[in-house]
Amino acid sequence: MSKPMWVNFQGPIFSMRVPSNWFVNATPEIQAMLVEPPRGENQLRSNLILTLQAVQPDVTVDAVLQNARRTQQQEYPRFTLQDEGKVTGRAVEGRFQFYTWFNEETNIEVLQSQTFYIANEVLFTLTTTCALDRQAEVMPILTEMLESFVIEVN
Repeated sequence: MSKPMWVNFQGPIFSMRVPSNWFVNATPEIQAMLVEPPRGENQLRSNLILTLQAVQPDVTVDAVLQNARRTQQQEYPRFTLQDEGKVTGRAVEGRFQFYTWFNEETNIEVLQSQTFYIANEVLFTLTTTCALDRQAEVMPILTEMLESFVIEVN
């Protein structure tokens, strides 16, 4: 994969850098879905999905992370937590987790990350997905996207 050219993607209360050749889509449930160009038939296309959800004032990112992990352990075959921790050095502190699981429908070992932030009673969830065997190729791109993500707080 050649080194991508980057463009700024501006959402209503966030911004981030994305590869210029990635597709951008949105639905009522998904604020932004950023997907790499097609690679061939039956191949998992790496992506980053951003969702925004209103939350109560007492909801914490730690609780969100724990609930997400519990659900994934129950629903994802061969779920294995690789790493988790805090995202610091930003206006809004977050939590992240990296994990793998086996997609039985596609017969692909999947690497995903989730990063959670809460700002102004809005939960921001960024989920990255790639085939585990493409980790070395794709994770630097997904990581740059995640690191460029900025919430515009008032």
